[in-house]
Amino acid sequence: MRTSRITPRYPSILLIRVLLAGAAAGGLNAGLCYAGLPRPVTAHPQFMWDIVPAGVLHGGVLAAAGCLGLLWNRHAQWPRRMLTAVAVAWVAGYLSWQPLRMSLDRTLAGSMWPFDLSWQWVLASPLAHFGLVAGIFSLARPVDEMSSPRRLIVALAAGIAGSLWWWIAYEQWYLSPLHGAIWGTAVGLSTWSPASATVMFPRTRTMSTVRGLGCAAPRAGALTQHLEDAMRAPLGPLLATVVVIFAGGGLAGMSTDELVDDRR
Repeated sequence: MRTSRITPRYPSILLIRVLLAGAAAGGLNAGLCYAGLPRPVTAHPQFMWDIVPAGVLHGGVLAAAGCLGLLWNRHAQWPRRMLTAVAVAWVAGYLSWQPLRMSLDRTLAGSMWPFDLSWQWVLASPLAHFGLVAGIFSLARPVDEMSSPRRLIVALAAGIAGSLWWWIAYEQWYLSPLHGAIWGTAVGLSTWSPASATVMFPRTRTMSTVRGLGCAAPRAGALTQHLEDAMRAPLGPLLATVVVIFAGGGLAGMSTDELVDDRR
């Protein structure tokens, strides 16, 4: 498979793109929690408005930490990559939870969390507080040896599987596919390159004609290239996937609540 190459000489470009995408997705997820969509979070039925900027910081930190781990591990073997992923997950979980904690606790004072817990939870709690999202994402293959579609799949898996522990603890597991898919789609698309999109969306006759017109008009060459890239971008199917997951999560949440009510 043809891969999209993001050379190690420009890691800052990838880092900025991933950070902004994760921050945007974090803000969107926090906005859904604030609006109570598709179901209110039972542990915090009423959020304050500052949960949204806190979510922006939360999603951005997770994305940046995962990307830094990915870049750090680009030439590493699996033992070192696994150890790095655990470290990334702990640090990302600790740092990304702080803005959410301040919004939920309504205090700017320092917190001893997780050091006020038993030593087992000192190690495990940051991982449960969404740290696994960054840890799993950092396990993606080196950025210059992995196709964009596969990095997108890894980002989706990180967003969903990495947040599952948290949402199961709050008995709302169905929010994990929704919030995880939003974060994973945004972060995965931020690593997308049109070079690898050709594999999934082959060049058509219309695209060839557009390119031919571009060759005849040098000034329009860059414009037609962007048009061709946009025609191959997988935004439509991915947005449809997010909509389906959103609807499925809402229906699952309604069914789960009804089941709990029946048992009561």
